Formats: sequence, C-alpha cells, structure tokens
Amino acid sequence: MRTIKQIYEHFKIDNMHDLLSTKEQDIISYIESNYSNNSTIKSKLCLVYKAYKIMKIEGNLFIKQRINFAQQNKL
Repeated sequence: MRTIKQIYEHFKIDNMHDLLSTKEQDIISYIESNYSNNSTIKSKLCLVYKAYKIMKIEGNLFIKQRINFAQQNKL
C-alpha cells in the first residue's frame, strides 16, 4: 500500500482507476528515477502491477514488460 500511496500523492489524481490507466509510463519513470536498487525497482513495479490486476485494468501494460526487463537486466 505504501507504494500506491506514494504514487497517488505524487500525481495527485483522485480517481485511482484514471491514474493507473492514464499515467502508466509516468508511474514507471517515477519509480525508476526515485530508486536505484534493481530489486527495489522490481518490487515496486510488481506492487503497482498487482494494483492493475486488482482494478482489472487491461491494455498494453508496459509495466509488465518493464518487470520482465528488470528481471533479465539491471536497470
């Protein structure tokens, strides 16, 4: 929940569904720019991805691609 709260506070969009469905790339950039440890970045991205699944948001979901990339490489 802490990660979602930080994202919510950073973007200041009241509707979480709108936030997740319109700011995916920005969320990824926010996480990758605020954390330097690869495992922390993967963990944060995974937590956000779970929020997408809980809210049943589908689409391109670049966040899943970023998680896979982080697992294979260092960011």
